[in-house]
Amino acid sequence: MTIFYLPLEAYRERYTKQLRDWTLSCFQRRGVAYQEVLGDSAEETLVQTGVVLDAHRRSQYALTQMAFLVGLLQTGVVSSQDVIYLQDMFHPGYEALPYIFEQTHVWPRIFLRNWAQSIDPDDFTFSMRRWMRLYEMLVDRSAAGVFLASMCQVEMSRLALLECPLHVVGLPFDQDEVRGHVALLACWSDRPKRILFSSRLDAEKQPHFYFDLIEYACSQQVLSEYEFAVCTSAARLRSNQAGVIERAYALRDAGKLAVYENLTKNDYYALLSNSRIQFNCARQDFVSFTMLEASAFGTITLAPAYKSFPEALFHSPRQLYVPWSVPDALARLVAAIENPPLEDVGRPAEFHSNTLDRELDVLCEFI
Repeated sequence: MTIFYLPLEAYRERYTKQLRDWTLSCFQRRGVAYQEVLGDSAEETLVQTGVVLDAHRRSQYALTQMAFLVGLLQTGVVSSQDVIYLQDMFHPGYEALPYIFEQTHVWPRIFLRNWAQSIDPDDFTFSMRRWMRLYEMLVDRSAAGVFLASMCQVEMSRLALLECPLHVVGLPFDQDEVRGHVALLACWSDRPKRILFSSRLDAEKQPHFYFDLIEYACSQQVLSEYEFAVCTSAARLRSNQAGVIERAYALRDAGKLAVYENLTKNDYYALLSNSRIQFNCARQDFVSFTMLEASAFGTITLAPAYKSFPEALFHSPRQLYVPWSVPDALARLVAAIENPPLEDVGRPAEFHSNTLDRELDVLCEFI
């Protein structure tokens, strides 16, 4: 009885390498039998085509993973008592599994994680929904279970007529591993006066809202002693939204925005752990890795009271603002600085650091 684990490919600017490491660490700590199924290369790469994952790399890696798994099925290594665990719902080559199962009558149970998919209007796959929804239906009708980060995804899934058992377990995270990247964690009040936007600068993260906030703060002559900042692991800022990059550099040149580029993971963690506020204004974030990292470092997240954020922040009123209201966001930002809700900051990281154990509890029911 074995878990056959198919991780995502590793990217420098994404969380996929850490996600694989966190998952393997959980399997090993719990002493479960597992076999990792890797693709054609485990080396880290960069996202060059697409938004979240590289379009070509995702396809190549997943297809080679699936080819290897098909070989295991063909030689009888995988049985009906085993579990196949895919770390992303969109996995090219997936259709081979039910196709083979139907003809061999060997039915290992399939579990996977749905990060968003076309059921979310703000996801990059929404524009692909004409055909992506059919793929999602195929997965839905052949999988034994789907892992979700938050309750609002359940409603989206059911409205999209997906019927598969859903398990709201949280977002995979490991606060101890993340904290291990920082040698010494500074006390909140001793940190530089920095407000950091650590999300991607793509449309669904609403970077223009953050820039509007900066300009409004300047016009109101508040927080002048604070540095507003953005960061990226890419060589230069990039975005799929018109005007974002030009505006970011214009704000930088005007002395209103600090831009940190070409960061390593350790550089990024050093920056985040030496910031006081992590500002989020995403239309689409089911919990958010950047929020969990901030939580692990004791950096206060301020986010809109929208979608999963109230749930993810445990309805902490001092960390939520009226969605898409720049004046309210600024007022809550000032209030969070003057009266920091430090007693609530660590809760998200602590809760989601147990997500992989909750996933494994579900998987172990079937092996």
